[in-house]
Amino acid sequence: MDRGRCYGLIWAALGLAALGTAAAAEREPWEAERRAQMHFLCEWRSNVPGGLSFNAPFCDDPDMPIGKALIAYDAWWGHVFEGRDLDAGNSYRQRFKEEWADSETLKQLRALESERNQAQLKEQKDRQERLNKEALAKVVAEREQREQAERDEARERAAATKRRAIALEANVASRAGQMTETQLCAAWRSSSSPAARAEIAKRALFTEAERALLFNHQIAIGMSERGLLCAWGDTHVNSTITASRTDRQYIYPSTWVYVENGVITSLQTSR
Repeated sequence: MDRGRCYGLIWAALGLAALGTAAAAEREPWEAERRAQMHFLCEWRSNVPGGLSFNAPFCDDPDMPIGKALIAYDAWWGHVFEGRDLDAGNSYRQRFKEEWADSETLKQLRALESERNQAQLKEQKDRQERLNKEALAKVVAEREQREQAERDEARERAAATKRRAIALEANVASRAGQMTETQLCAAWRSSSSPAARAEIAKRALFTEAERALLFNHQIAIGMSERGLLCAWGDTHVNSTITASRTDRQYIYPSTWVYVENGVITSLQTSR
């Protein structure tokens, strides 16, 4: 077998190998390029000196299935090598590749492919932006729902606190006349009960100056020990008792209150 015939068989074998995958790629962009390349070859072969005008089935049947067209295309190049040495066959092959690479047809295909790729990129970008917006909208909606739930919970807590305060005030009001001084002071400290305040003033349990202080939950030097306990309540106490007097040190969270014989004499604050 001569060398040209051998190359012809090789080209045909390559075409058969392509046939198996052609069906799966029927609609791929590469098919359009290969068909355009074949069409270019049909025109190119008639303008090339050297007798390359022998039959090319894909030129007579532009709609030939791509698998068969590829086999015929490779077989056609096999014919080019028949009766020629390898250098001559490669020379034709190289010339065709160069002219095809520089052809307007290929440039147009590349431009179309670039436009298609750009369109795909834009579609992907738009899709990603849409997904990002949807994700952001979901996050915002979830945050608003969470914040609304927190507001609802806060309103419910406030309403519950108000209901408890109303119930407590009703309880104090119903029995204020029977409550002890300690009980009235506790009711005033815990909820600023109007009923407790009114009863404390009614009984004149403290001086007018002391009532003005304790009704603002305040104390001052010169205030009685009773007024201190009514305004701030009981706490840890250090006591010193002598034959002539009794000194007490009331230790509150940020203030130490010094009492001598039932009267506040000094205050010490800490920060």
